[in-house]
Order: sequence, then structure tokens, then C-alpha cells
Amino acid sequence: MSKLEEYKARALRGDKPTLVYAELGSCDGCSMIIVNLDTTLLDLVNVFDIKQMRIAMRGVYEGPIDILMLEGAVTCEEEAKELRELRKRADYVVAVGACAALGGIPGMAPPFAVKNAQDGKFGKHVQGQEPMTPRPVHEIIRVDAVIPGCPIDTANTVRAIRIMLAGGRPDYSDRPVCMDCALKENGCLLMEGRACVGPVTKSGCGARCPSSNNFCWGCNGLLPDAPVDALYAIAEKHGISVAEMKRKLRMANQRHFTLIEEKKEEK
Repeated sequence: MSKLEEYKARALRGDKPTLVYAELGSCDGCSMIIVNLDTTLLDLVNVFDIKQMRIAMRGVYEGPIDILMLEGAVTCEEEAKELRELRKRADYVVAVGACAALGGIPGMAPPFAVKNAQDGKFGKHVQGQEPMTPRPVHEIIRVDAVIPGCPIDTANTVRAIRIMLAGGRPDYSDRPVCMDCALKENGCLLMEGRACVGPVTKSGCGARCPSSNNFCWGCNGLLPDAPVDALYAIAEKHGISVAEMKRKLRMANQRHFTLIEEKKEEK
């Protein structure tokens, strides 16, 4: 029996597993989606004993945790330490949103800005925090599941939670967002001369940004072997600079993009 199947069986016996929703360096946008899930939130409340969620209740829970949901990037040493302590108390960890899963917007912080923060040029460190290069949760602790997006997509989140409540592990396609655009008969923004990183981004969001005539900026995560050079070639063919495409790629995926660039340099 998997951990999640065990939790469901416990809930049926009236022994609700504990759930903690903790925030790191984030805007709380993903937790706003969670508290607005209507009937699916009631499913969570019926199955889990929710002990902590900053946006919905007061206090900090310090006991054992069955499921730990984490929002936000790790931005300082104090958060990294807190994260390791939470992992020791948690059976199952879910990274929620692009910041926790990828580094997200905080991950865009340039090295000189981090250095200036470490040197105290923006003022004294708050509560003794030591700034660090923002990074995703999985670089600090082991993560069992991910719900991607910025903010997380409502339908995607409902699907992931229901899979977890049924004892499964949410998984996501490695096909590009372009496939979703094709299914929705969207026009191609790249062909219109507009920067978009959909061709190298994992689908699963229903192409919500291109469907609203906005560029995809990769918040679902880049494909494992993202063909960025091919993307640059297509972009240049339609009058979009490589520099502009790189800016878009860095918006949610600075950490992954840096690894791609480093591998190219090694070759």
C-alpha cells in the first residue's frame, strides 16, 4: 500500500492524516488558488486534518506531518534550514507552483543582487537571515510530487489532488505547450513575431496564456531536453532576437536554463 493509499484508508477509519501547507519565498498566489477550490477544498478537509496554512489560519504546527505542501523558492539559509527540519517530520512532500518546483520568479535574481543582499547593501538582514541564490525546493530536500504553474492552474490542481486522494502520484506530459495550442486551434505567436517559449515548455496547463493571446513563459517547467537552439532559430526566422528569447526562458526557469547554458559551454 502506498503512502497516499494508507492516508485515504486512515481517513475512512476517522483517523485523518495531518497536512501542513508551508510558504517560503512566494507571493501566496498558489495558496489563494487552493483556498478557492470550492468542493475540492472540502474533499481535502474531509480527508486531511489541515494543521497549518498561513493564508487561512493562524499559528505554526510543530508535530509530525503526513503530507507537506510547499509553496515558494528557497531564498535564504534560514529557509533552507527550516525546510530540512520540515522534511524530517514529513512523510510525503509536494512542491506547489513554479517557485517551489523551478525557482520561479525569485530564481531570476542576478548574482550581483544576491551578493549585494549578502553584503547588507539593502539594509540589515531580517531576523538574521542570510540571503542565498534562490532555488527550487528539490535542490534542498527530496520531493515526492509536483503541482506546477504560476500560479497553479485550478483544473490541474483539482486533478492532482484527486489523484493523490485516490492513492496515485500526479504526473505531467513531456509534450510541448504547442500541442495544446494546436488542439485549441490557437494561432502561433512565434509566427506572428512574438516571443513565446511554448515549444520547449511542458504542457498540461491547456495553453492558458497563448489562449488569452499572451506569450508562454514556461511556468510549467522546460522539457527535459529542451531544444533551445532550435527555438532560437525559429525565433530569428520571425524577427525575434535570441536575447529576447533568453529573457523569456529565464522568467520561471533560471536554474534549469543556467544548466542548459553550462552544458552547451562544456561541449
